[in-house]
Amino acid sequence: MAKPKRAGDAPIGVDVVEGKSYYWCSCGKSSKQPFCDGSHKGSEFGPLTWKADQSKKVLQRVTQQMLSKQLKELEIDGLINRKVYQVVPPKVEYSLTDFGSSVIPVLRSLHEWNKKNGKAISNRLNKNFEEKRI
Repeated sequence: MAKPKRAGDAPIGVDVVEGKSYYWCSCGKSSKQPFCDGSHKGSEFGPLTWKADQSKKVLQRVTQQMLSKQLKELEIDGLINRKVYQVVPPKVEYSLTDFGSSVIPVLRSLHEWNKKNGKAISNRLNKNFEEKRI
């Protein structure tokens, strides 16, 4: 597995335009985060293609507390490794375990399924939400 690289300090809000395709980095190596710059070449990662169905801001900021909580849970579940460097300022790197890597094909499959069925899922969720409010 490729050596992990820290993508950045926090997610970046990006304005997207309806109808335009975007290529999101999935390897963490891109210098143009969150967009892909081709750094994944030679690895098992590839960019995630996404076509905006409406103009909006995506990748909203996540609080440090929520990020820390999620990373701890992923580490406890054995999906990621955490390596702490004894330097100032503190530095921590995360990488996928073999078990975590084994989930990638499942996530890709779910992504493809969602691309095919996203509108139907959204319609059903909205319908169920409206029915429960009545």
